[in-house]
Amino acid sequence: MNADERKALRDAADAAKGNGYVTLLPGILVRLLDALDAETARADRMERTHARDVHAYMVEKARADAAERTVDGLRSELAIQDVTLAVVIAEKDEARAALDRVRALHVKREYGHAEQTVCDRCDEPYPCATVRALDGSEVAR
Repeated sequence: MNADERKALRDAADAAKGNGYVTLLPGILVRLLDALDAETARADRMERTHARDVHAYMVEKARADAAERTVDGLRSELAIQDVTLAVVIAEKDEARAALDRVRALHVKREYGHAEQTVCDRCDEPYPCATVRALDGSEVAR
């Protein structure tokens, strides 16, 4: 029943009272129509609230989805950075091991007198050019 139909019934009930009809029917009809109006208004409010809630849910869901995509992207980037870091660390460790092997070959050996020392590998005065290069005191030529 739409609002116009309810108004027509209400007007008819009021007219019945004005014509001297003394029955309970017009009063009951008016109370029923009032209750119907109240429930219709309540249903309208609930529908508007539901629509707002659905909209808010959709907005928050979109935000959550975007945040999840961002986190997934950051996880992927972090995984790439982890692999890159592992490669750099491995290369550093290999370079350090190579330097240690070179240093192990170019050790100080006393030659003749206690105040003279030579490189055990190249027989140059110690520190030899290799050791000086490793220490950073030898300039490349």
